[in-house]
Amino acid sequence: MLAPAFLKPAAAAPSPSPSTPAAPQAAAGGLAAVIAAAPPDVPRLELDRWNKAFRISVPLITPTQQQEYDVINMDRCSSEGYDSADAASVPLEACFYKQYSNGSYAYWVKKPGNLRTNSNCYCYALDVYKGGFCIPGATNAPAGGSPPMTPSCEFIRAAALADGARLVPRQTALTTQPATGHYIGLLARNSSCNPYHCWREDFHAIRKDATGLWSWKEPGGPASDVDLFGNKIPDPQSARLPGNYDQWCGFFWVDPSNMSIGGNFREEYKVEAMASLYKQLLGVPVTLEELPYNQTVDGAFDAWASKGYADDLVWELKRGTRNWDAYYASGGSVPQLNPSLA
Repeated sequence: MLAPAFLKPAAAAPSPSPSTPAAPQAAAGGLAAVIAAAPPDVPRLELDRWNKAFRISVPLITPTQQQEYDVINMDRCSSEGYDSADAASVPLEACFYKQYSNGSYAYWVKKPGNLRTNSNCYCYALDVYKGGFCIPGATNAPAGGSPPMTPSCEFIRAAALADGARLVPRQTALTTQPATGHYIGLLARNSSCNPYHCWREDFHAIRKDATGLWSWKEPGGPASDVDLFGNKIPDPQSARLPGNYDQWCGFFWVDPSNMSIGGNFREEYKVEAMASLYKQLLGVPVTLEELPYNQTVDGAFDAWASKGYADDLVWELKRGTRNWDAYYASGGSVPQLNPSLA
């Protein structure tokens, strides 16, 4: 999500509290001890909270209601597994139905939670939920300001500082945890292409967790603590993340409780509202059930994002090859990969 174009002078913000060395993960007690030793302000990873999923169950849909409202997508939903499928193990948006002898239906669907759908990388990095996308510098843009500028690192840094963040040295962010607040990293990219797709100008954010490692989130997608190759992230500046963010904008200390955080907070999606709509529309009790977390399916990207993620991985694997060099030497005009250059 792009940042606003103009910033007001930054208000005074508290300075980073004295930091303490991050506990080594090999310490007695392992990872649990590392997390326990982290100051309370440092975010716990909590992928199960950010990637939470729900089942909405509708016990009765009459043939007339199905014809009028098309509640069940017959082309996508399965007529097998309504009673036997494990809701925690099926992918998001999986849906099942069964038909009774009188022609009526029962139906359930698995849906993502609000935190996954209504938040982006900057909200996640700050460990706040606002019901929408947090944008660096948004609260410092004057009313009626000009459209967003290219989110260069210079601009993103200024926007974050205006929000109340403070730059910290790389070594501090990598090797310590602050007594209050926590550390984040910010990245940017210009519009660019590879042979698979193009990216628009954008920014990205990543945060340091109580584990001593880093995690991130895409808009509307799952939170993740691994890079393109499935590796944990001890150093976000050298990590290979999806999206071709090729400009590192710096490490920052943030204290969200004392920051001015703005953005687009319309909360357009609420899983509770969807269940309520079914209830009002169909006039029957509707169950909204929080499901046990399943990292394999609940932490997975949707089909559209998965393709981009996979394409980025394929291209990243070619970094340093003749294909890579030939593509960028041509100014990005090579339309397809040439296997002979691999």
